[in-house]
Amino acid sequence: MVVEKSLVELRSGKVVTPRSSLRGLACPPYDAQALDTVQIPLEHLPRRKAKSVATKYNRRVHNCLKDGIWHGVRAEDHRDILRGIVNMSGVGRGSFVLDWGSGCGQSMQFMYEEYSVKSVGIDVANASIFYARLITSDDLLHCVADGTNMSWILSDFFDHVISFGSMRHVYNQTLFCNVLRQMLRVVKPLGTVYNGWSDENDFKRRHVPLCLADLPVTYKIVEEKEAFSHIRVFPLKARQSTPSTYSLVITKHSRERTARVPDKVYNDVEAMPFRCHGPKGMDCGAQNASERRETFLREVFINGSEPVEWPLCPPYDPSFELRQIPLKHLPRKKPTSVSQKYDRRAHGCHKDGIWHRVNLNDHEVILRVIAGLLNVRKNDRLLDWGCGCGHHLQFMHDFYGAVGMGIDISNKTIEYARMMTTKRNRYCVADGTRMDWLPSNFFDHAFSFGSVYHVYNETLFCSVLQQMTRVVKAGGKVYNGWTEESEFPRQKAQLCLTEVIPPNCVQVEILEEVQLFKRVKLFPLKARRSVPNTYSLLIHKLPSCQGT
Repeated sequence: MVVEKSLVELRSGKVVTPRSSLRGLACPPYDAQALDTVQIPLEHLPRRKAKSVATKYNRRVHNCLKDGIWHGVRAEDHRDILRGIVNMSGVGRGSFVLDWGSGCGQSMQFMYEEYSVKSVGIDVANASIFYARLITSDDLLHCVADGTNMSWILSDFFDHVISFGSMRHVYNQTLFCNVLRQMLRVVKPLGTVYNGWSDENDFKRRHVPLCLADLPVTYKIVEEKEAFSHIRVFPLKARQSTPSTYSLVITKHSRERTARVPDKVYNDVEAMPFRCHGPKGMDCGAQNASERRETFLREVFINGSEPVEWPLCPPYDPSFELRQIPLKHLPRKKPTSVSQKYDRRAHGCHKDGIWHRVNLNDHEVILRVIAGLLNVRKNDRLLDWGCGCGHHLQFMHDFYGAVGMGIDISNKTIEYARMMTTKRNRYCVADGTRMDWLPSNFFDHAFSFGSVYHVYNETLFCSVLQQMTRVVKAGGKVYNGWTEESEFPRQKAQLCLTEVIPPNCVQVEILEEVQLFKRVKLFPLKARRSVPNTYSLLIHKLPSCQGT
């Protein structure tokens, strides 16, 4: 079915002319040839017969008058899904929204009726747009458009952008990233971009931070088996007993931060901070050295800060990989080293990290508590002792504008941190018990959570606290968390520090984590504990410690 833009639609016995613009935004010229070039790869077609995305959904439009163009999904289910999307993306009453891949327009009509949301919908299927114009409010704008080219939309135009089950049809990870970035261009500062019902074959979770690394945004990955567990038809993917799909919620930073980013950075594929290769665009990796440098300089410019001259990482010494975990701490009583343990878990970096049962949402809550204790400010220099995948330093950068150096004994987690987090941070494979390569009074604050106990020795534990205090400036703080009495007794902290630091230079606080982290869903983190007995240690290096 071919529908011309000038077509007069009939609705309720009245002659209705389709709206051509909304809030000054007009639909782009209709280009049937360009839209039909968006082809579905043959491996996604049961009959292996060439077909475009537009052709596929134009054949389903008869369902627009009932439940929509998704097989086996009722209109009631779509409404329940949309309520979840509105909640996750923070769409408020009266918001102005772009619906990318709007289909029959039912989601737009539902938001209009329930939330007084006016919206613009774009879709590649002209017949779907015909029905959307026919059956939805005149206050909504529906455009036949190629969603991979949004150059016709002004920057900072919408309050929010949403897409559910549509972006997978770009069938290319490079293009997927580029569309996300274009969406971020057209959304206002502090607005959100939501994309749902994607899986690893559409866009890998581990590519999300790399795709967004140079943009002033924060993001959250939400597993849909939890977010939409109340939906009758989930999982939506055919023949899956457990859904593997995820939702991505990206929040754009304030206008002060975003004003520094030119439109080209959002729109240009060549400006993206990662590269995908291969016939299916699935082989994605880090940039080369010159590209990394360009990304780094762009991040520095966007954040309005001077680049930090970090200390050089120490020479790699494989001998520290021999540090063994005592057998009593190993369930199978089989010798292994700390580095081997976390190298084996490094695959978890792409999702929730290397901790069992603790997801990124929990880590975020923990991190915000730590940042509050340290009073982290923009451009503060932080040391993360036992940084793992780099998630905590990335949070500090995204939420507070701080930068940091992370050290860890695991090669593979450091490899992830370097590849997938902001290039403003520095990561080193290093023995955290020997920090003589770090200059004194260099960092504003230092922190470690759930890491120092891996030294399995009170004397070494004390030495690490002393060294962390040394590298922090006077007036800064050192935080160590998730420690048990058996690992380092509370009463020894003050005595440990005053062995090498004058007593009038430091102040020590002991914080019980049963209270400190009561808002973290999975606390206590120690397995099989009904009540956590862990504590946090907060060391204040007083201003009187100048030169110490």
